[in-house]
Amino acid sequence: MRKFGVALVAAALLVVVSGSNAAAQLAAAKDGPIVYGHHHLNTTNIAAQKKFFVDTLGGKAITIGTNNTEIVEFPNVLIFFRANQAPTGGTRGTTVNHIGFSVPNLRQMVDKVKANGYQMITSTEAPGRK
Repeated sequence: MRKFGVALVAAALLVVVSGSNAAAQLAAAKDGPIVYGHHHLNTTNIAAQKKFFVDTLGGKAITIGTNNTEIVEFPNVLIFFRANQAPTGGTRGTTVNHIGFSVPNLRQMVDKVKANGYQMITSTEAPGRK
């Protein structure tokens, strides 16, 4: 992950962590016909990903499955990492160019993201904006 190689902080971020046990599908899946569940991200540096998603955003590092797969859990979404797999392209301008989270205090989270050395993607950098 470059200093913010996976440009995931386009809007707001989620810092509240869940205490539930994780599986590939979350408990909320029973609550609706279509419920958001997880992402798979390619990376060559799981430690850097965990630093961002756990230390900076407040996700919970957990292991699941019989092979103890390391993932990051947020309320109602799981982040899986495909280790030793370089991303095949950038995120800016692609159809899935960010993951958006909600936070109780956006200013505090933006300050924390920047203080931890990550760049923020602003609306002026988004494709199609003037």
